[in-house]
Amino acid sequence: MLSYPPGPGTSALRRGRFSEPQRPCFVTWVTTNRERVFADFEPGCWMARLLDDVACWPGATVDAWILMPDHVHALIRPDERPLSDVIGRVKGRTAFEFNCRFGRKRPLWQRGFHDRAARAHLNLVDALRYMLQNPVRAGLVQELGEYPFWNCRWADAPGWLDSLDRGMLGAGP
Repeated sequence: MLSYPPGPGTSALRRGRFSEPQRPCFVTWVTTNRERVFADFEPGCWMARLLDDVACWPGATVDAWILMPDHVHALIRPDERPLSDVIGRVKGRTAFEFNCRFGRKRPLWQRGFHDRAARAHLNLVDALRYMLQNPVRAGLVQELGEYPFWNCRWADAPGWLDSLDRGMLGAGP
């Protein structure tokens, strides 16, 4: 008998997964065994450059991403492709290139990912706020500006952090 809620990683979680084109999704995936692969600057910088490359995200528009020592958070809007296809391609490409560069022989990413579709504008702002405060909450830095491994498409707009705090960040393209 299936218990509710289903346990993590079960196929029951994927049964309800649905990708609506251009609906913002907050996605998280982790390194194998939560290994802190990106705790050192060189591997973190290298992976950040990969994540910052638009070609790394085939089938999606990336609104924001942040690389933590053992996981990635991203706010993306898939096009017509299923979200699982988009994330599978990102994880596959980054793992292949990273493992080649650093001579790793073991899997970089744990199987699967966690996702949550943004249901409203405030949900989008909450997801972005959560994501960008992650390095501060983890004690890696005192404020976001000190953390090097992230990007947000709104970051160049004047006063974007103030807009985020007021819940007024634009969600459109």
